[in-house]
Amino acid sequence: MLRAGFDSLLSLAMFLVFTGFAVAALVFAAMAREDAYRAADKQTKKFWLIILGVNLVLNLLLPTLFLQIAGVIAA
Repeated sequence: MLRAGFDSLLSLAMFLVFTGFAVAALVFAAMAREDAYRAADKQTKKFWLIILGVNLVLNLLLPTLFLQIAGVIAA
């Protein structure tokens, strides 16, 4: 019984941390200048905004730990 409560508390904490990280990554990507992406020879700003937006939506709709970890790696 005690372990079940701890597991649910830990899952909630991880969900909040990963969702907060996804929101922060999306906000920072939206605030960055377009030329910063080109200067680093990386993907375009639009590409990263789409990836991070999809990650945030998936975190909110399907709170599966695997998808959240994949989103953190993408961010």
